[in-house]
Amino acid sequence: MEHLPTCIERFHAALQSSPVLFFFIVHLTIGRTFSVLAGLWVGLSPVELIGLAWVGDMMNIPFFATLYELGHRGLRLSSAIGRWLDRTIAYLEHRRFYERFAGTGALGVVVICATPMWGCGMWSSILLARTMRLKRLPGTLYLSLGSVAGSIIILALAGAVQMALKLS
Repeated sequence: MEHLPTCIERFHAALQSSPVLFFFIVHLTIGRTFSVLAGLWVGLSPVELIGLAWVGDMMNIPFFATLYELGHRGLRLSSAIGRWLDRTIAYLEHRRFYERFAGTGALGVVVICATPMWGCGMWSSILLARTMRLKRLPGTLYLSLGSVAGSIIILALAGAVQMALKLS
């Protein structure tokens, strides 16, 4: 265990040599909240993080939109994915939480996308936009706005926590 600080220092040095690659690995596997925090850890600036998070979130749109489209048309990649999509959409359509956000229209898509909580973010907001039948361009603009707003919220929360730790 005496070598643990040395291992952490080596790991941190390796990440600092390619912080953008590290950011995208975290972003595409765990999500925006953790990727922005990890980007801060490896020394990326807030402006870089907002831009990188936006690019990472925009990369998610074609994947999830295609997945939902294939599930909707019945051209399923597998019957398990199709059943899962059907159950998820049916589950959401009968929840008050979903009804509230769907009732707010585009604002609901932006809010769900910007919320840094598990279960919110791009996956949920793309599904919400899809079930609300938003057209592609306006939907992408709302998702884009939510992505930037969510990154700013995460950075603000991280800054507040950092200031609170320094004061104590």
